[in-house]
Amino acid sequence: MKINAKSSTEALESIRASLNDRATMPVGTIIRFVRHKRVSTVHGHRLLELSYAALFVNNRWYLTGTAGVGADSYTNKEFMDLLAGEEYTEIAVATEFETI
Repeated sequence: MKINAKSSTEALESIRASLNDRATMPVGTIIRFVRHKRVSTVHGHRLLELSYAALFVNNRWYLTGTAGVGADSYTNKEFMDLLAGEEYTEIAVATEFETI
């Protein structure tokens, strides 16, 4: 699957369309995204920019972190709903890999 998108919204819509066209994502699909999280500090509030990756295996999405939700893994629908949140941006699907 190749996703060419100019924005996170376009990327998310392309991913959702791909999900609608098939029963599931290909095993090994990787999606990268950024979460913007507002945190309180002794000096006020600060906006953190946290980068994550998600890997699709065994019909579940596994994240490199909890993305602030606390779940260990997500179904396709749960993951797409998560990415649709306003605090998630820079959504991208890995389409090429380099052998190392």
